[in-house]
Amino acid sequence: MTTSSPPTEASARGYLDEDGTDPLMICSTCLDTLLDPVTVIPCGHSFCAICVDRWIELGRRTCPLCGVPMMHIALSYVLKSLVERQHTLALVKRRETLGVDELHYYSRDLLPESRALQHILRIADSALRRLPARMRPLDILAPRFLFVSFFVLFTIFFCYLQLIGFSHLLQDGDNSGDLPLEILTATLDRLPALVAKVFCASFVIFFAMLTGWQHLMFRHGVGLLV
Repeated sequence: MTTSSPPTEASARGYLDEDGTDPLMICSTCLDTLLDPVTVIPCGHSFCAICVDRWIELGRRTCPLCGVPMMHIALSYVLKSLVERQHTLALVKRRETLGVDELHYYSRDLLPESRALQHILRIADSALRRLPARMRPLDILAPRFLFVSFFVLFTIFFCYLQLIGFSHLLQDGDNSGDLPLEILTATLDRLPALVAKVFCASFVIFFAMLTGWQHLMFRHGVGLLV
């Protein structure tokens, strides 16, 4: 006594072909069993991955079955699992005949906007990768700029102390009419020397900044103000 396998849902509805193959597992372009089936978005029709690639190589961007513009194509893992389970040997022979390997991942965007967005993202990523290299000169100059700024502030503070000292002498001096004139004369006499010291120190700092010899600042630049 022979026992027959329980009818599947497809066979119960009369959806099987004469050879017992579910039409949902047949590619409408090559009329063969789906090999690595991919699904077209938004229409949802499925085809062999190799058939879709050939279709796109011909310059066509619409679904081969319904003509809807294809936005995205992705591997259908559920349908692939069903087809592989029922037609394992046939698919192995077909892969050998076509000389292709089994696909485990497939994703392809077909909209021009998607390709343009990917191009923009690649440009942005490349620019971000080059940013550290462009920032290196600023990193080198930053310590020198800070040192020069500190030197300028120190010079201003030194001049301010000199003026405060003269002002203090003026306030503490007696009321003789010659004292303010003497202080003013002494101040004017010392200004050229002070300006000369600041100029020399600034020149040394500038030279050290260009050559990278920061030790000159401490050996000569600071010594000018002593």
